[in-house]
Amino acid sequence: MPLYAPAAPAVSPNGQVDCPCLACRFGHSRRHPARHRRYTSDTTDAEWLVIAVMLPWPAWLDGNGGRPEEYCRRLIVDAIFYVADNGNKWRNLPDDFPHWRTVHKVFTRWWQDGSVDAVHNDLRDEVPGRRARDPDPTAAIIDSQSVRAAETVDAGSRGYDAGKEVAGRKRHMIVDTIGLLLVVMVTSASVQDRDGARPALAHLRDLFESIILVSRFGKAMPQQMQAALADVAQALLLPGSVGTAVGAVAGSLTRALRERRQTVRALSRCARLADLLEAEADLEALSFYPHLLAWELAQLPADKRVTPVILLDTFEDVGDRTHRDLERLIQRVVWLMPNAFFIVTGRSRLQWAEPALQGQLDYTGPEAWPGLAASAVMPNARTAATGAARSGGRQVLVGDFSPEDCDDYLARRLARDGQPLVNAEIRQVITNRSHGLPLYLDLSVMRFLEIRRTGREPVPADFDHDFGALIARTLSDLTPEERHVLRSVALLDAFDLALATRAAGMLHEAPAMRLIERPFVRENAFGLWPYHLHGLIRSTVRNADDQADDRWSPRDWHQAAERALAALGEQWTTGTERDRMLLVSCLGQGLLLARDFRLGLGWLAEAAWSYVSDSVWEPLAPPTRPESASTLETAADALVELLSALARRQHEHRERTADRLAAVADSGLLPTDLHEMAVYYLAKAQRDLGRSDASRRGMQLVADGGGRLAPAARRGLAHLARLAGDFPTASDTARTLGWAGRHHRVEGDIWWPHGDMNRAASAYAAARTEAEEHGVAGERSTSQAQRAFVVAFTAPDQADDELHLAEQLLTGLDLRATTLTTRIAALVRDAGTTGDVEDRARVLRTEISVAGLTSADVTLELAMCFHHTVLGPDDAATASIARLRDVTQGGDYAYYVDIAHFMAGLPLSGASAARWLDGEQPTRSRWRTLVTARREYLRNAR
Repeated sequence: MPLYAPAAPAVSPNGQVDCPCLACRFGHSRRHPARHRRYTSDTTDAEWLVIAVMLPWPAWLDGNGGRPEEYCRRLIVDAIFYVADNGNKWRNLPDDFPHWRTVHKVFTRWWQDGSVDAVHNDLRDEVPGRRARDPDPTAAIIDSQSVRAAETVDAGSRGYDAGKEVAGRKRHMIVDTIGLLLVVMVTSASVQDRDGARPALAHLRDLFESIILVSRFGKAMPQQMQAALADVAQALLLPGSVGTAVGAVAGSLTRALRERRQTVRALSRCARLADLLEAEADLEALSFYPHLLAWELAQLPADKRVTPVILLDTFEDVGDRTHRDLERLIQRVVWLMPNAFFIVTGRSRLQWAEPALQGQLDYTGPEAWPGLAASAVMPNARTAATGAARSGGRQVLVGDFSPEDCDDYLARRLARDGQPLVNAEIRQVITNRSHGLPLYLDLSVMRFLEIRRTGREPVPADFDHDFGALIARTLSDLTPEERHVLRSVALLDAFDLALATRAAGMLHEAPAMRLIERPFVRENAFGLWPYHLHGLIRSTVRNADDQADDRWSPRDWHQAAERALAALGEQWTTGTERDRMLLVSCLGQGLLLARDFRLGLGWLAEAAWSYVSDSVWEPLAPPTRPESASTLETAADALVELLSALARRQHEHRERTADRLAAVADSGLLPTDLHEMAVYYLAKAQRDLGRSDASRRGMQLVADGGGRLAPAARRGLAHLARLAGDFPTASDTARTLGWAGRHHRVEGDIWWPHGDMNRAASAYAAARTEAEEHGVAGERSTSQAQRAFVVAFTAPDQADDELHLAEQLLTGLDLRATTLTTRIAALVRDAGTTGDVEDRARVLRTEISVAGLTSADVTLELAMCFHHTVLGPDDAATASIARLRDVTQGGDYAYYVDIAHFMAGLPLSGASAARWLDGEQPTRSRWRTLVTARREYLRNAR
């Protein structure tokens, strides 16, 4: 049943409905005065009649949570059009529109759930020239345009188009054959058309399979895959290309899934589909779609039967060998559609026939997949004549290129007057040795040219070597200076000219400039450092049997690592902005060098402090220790483990984080200040796990040390006092903390348990402002999340805006505890409603358990006590209090049970252990008032 009863439609004096939008018909838009349309961007009546019915169906109208919309949707759309037409800031919306936060929130929601794209696509299909056409286009036109950008535009998004002499941005647009927009993408003007086209075409492929099938089957696929598809087409008696095999039923289902928002309403009366359409899009529900399609295909008359051919390309992108959720879904699709033909391509071999996968996937072993078990061993080097690639079972194992493709590539790579320079015999030897690896082919071509430059004609024996030997011979073809630079940059994941020159210890860039022109040096124009070597080349250069006269000794490699580490430090310390991307990138490369070559920490220590200072915890991905290294041996080992544990703690159980940090602290390898960092974050992890005594000892140790984290440790001691209910001690400590100890946030944490939500909200707002002034993004988002939590108790409508701001501030950050706080705040906002609060709470309990965050667990249960107390009956509130008592048995947060009794108006079973700042009775009164105020709010909203 919907929470809110539908309001009567807004009508004009003549009895006609003023506006067809759902907010006017069933919402609260009549509370607000009508707006006089005065701007050229406003929709006309005719335009609005078309657009109104295309906007998404709101969840509140089905009783699935949320409140009725306050404003006519036409007001919202006109406001969005005003911003788009005038290019002004959201904050500068004129006063005759709804508040800018409301408009921006609606626009963001429509943008994120795909409604904006859906409306655009629906409007495109309504164009008179399109109505008689197939909604899925079969051809498209792509072009780009460079436009100037103002100096105020972020420099990182601007560039210079040398061809058109334009400094600014470039828009890449794809239109259909009558000029209607399909895809648009904006890049820096310096991006080449071919580079910008790739992501644009990839997005087009996701939207319209009919276009991509034509281009990929016709041009992009290698000869072996074209031949395989031709065999499939012939075996299935399919006319022409494989694309024609996909029948009308498959196409209809694909379109229905893509437009699910509208299709759900259209199919809602179908008894067979009702449960499926209402279900969450989890593994079970998604698995049923292909099963339903297979059943529908089986019901077709014999003369209309089709065999869908489904191409799953780049299978390695489905995930790694540990996280197999997407692979499980794909396997289920294949298993549940026996009347379809699947072609799975990629570099990762299908392991489904291996019994060892039992438990990781649903169907495993040779009995389940007998066709895959026949070709379970990767073949050795082969020639095109062996036919190994075409024989055997249903799994064809090949390298990156088939032998035919290798030969074709070599023939075309070097040619004169249409004739290949590399003769057939040499091409055969290179192909046999390459295993289809394109990198091997490029290196062979480079060696071919180097040999010819010496005046000698290459012979097959020059290429009859494995990869390591080929690298060694490639090194001998370089000049001594180029070899020196190559060995130096082999220590780096990526580099630029300055970094390569500095790492090589040279005074001029000429050797590095010559090296980057070699075909084995790859370039990524968008990377922080544009050049990198293939990982296989890096490994081989460092380990190959180098026979050059100037080959390096172990000491030479160690000195090169020292130079590379120093060069990375110089780039970070002298950077004009010292931004986070540069910091994380330098740390990642520097930690690897320091660990592998047992170097001193140097600048890495200061960089580590910069990394933790912002509380952002973006993925650092430092190198993990080899499996053989069971103990920490050097300071670099300890720092790698410390930063890795801090970065991963947003994704690991706190127990695992505590164990890793304890090992670092116990090793004694780090200097004093970094050792205190390990002790402090270990104490935080112990607090999260409910081990207050151990946490208090660690915090006290760091606070007494007087180091960089001493203010944070004093804040931690204040938190521990609050956990125990000792509010006077926590309050006294908060007054001494200052900004470094985040005093405003601590004050907010003290006031909200007293039920003084207004005072707490003001404290959190001050904390957020202070964090903005100091440029600390993590603290800013945490303070805003806490503010949204306390505002949700007193003002559910305002809480929407506060939560929206918190979500915006969390964008791009990796703060799991803060994210959970926002979701608990959303439950508090919806407390007392009959929507999906219970279901959301169950999901949150699972996530909190996985994270190991005791504080989030007890806060969630307190929020549910508020919900049940507002909603009633009393037995539900009593059960919720019992659950809260269970999770606070350790002693921490025990006063939360007192708060739950205050909410319900129940007497305490004994004396409260908490020391309230202004006494128990005022605190009880404030919490009871919050409950009665929420009940009154809900009555008025009905």
